[in-house]
Amino acid sequence: MAVTATFVFARPKNHFRANGQLKPAAPKHCTSRVGDVDKLSRSILDALSEGVIFNDDAQVVSLIASRRYANDSEQPSAIITVTAIS
Repeated sequence: MAVTATFVFARPKNHFRANGQLKPAAPKHCTSRVGDVDKLSRSILDALSEGVIFNDDAQVVSLIASRRYANDSEQPSAIITVTAIS
């Protein structure tokens, strides 16, 4: 199995001005302590194991994971794609 996961987080309120616009100094990348990408990945692999998607996370041979801030039209979420490899 190959798994791709994108973890989408809401920006903290201090990244915005009073009028709701993003501050110029707000970080582009999600670097605050909202969850280490390895721990986030481990949690989804555990959740998909036990026969949900695959029997054991040892079946995963490829994992690509990233985290980012949500844009204006998104809600915080996890976007997960699982592909069977033959």
